[in-house]
Amino acid sequence: MQMGLVFAGLVVVGAMAMGMGMYKLFSFIEKRTTGWAHRGSQSG
Repeated sequence: MQMGLVFAGLVVVGAMAMGMGMYKLFSFIEKRTTGWAHRGSQSG
């Protein structure tokens, strides 16, 4: 029982880390490709 909980916790942490990594990657690609239109820089 305890091993299952540990494994489930590792899966959840891994999924969250991968999600953050993918978000950062796509955010970087978006900034590189669009340049002028990306989240977080609304002027005006």
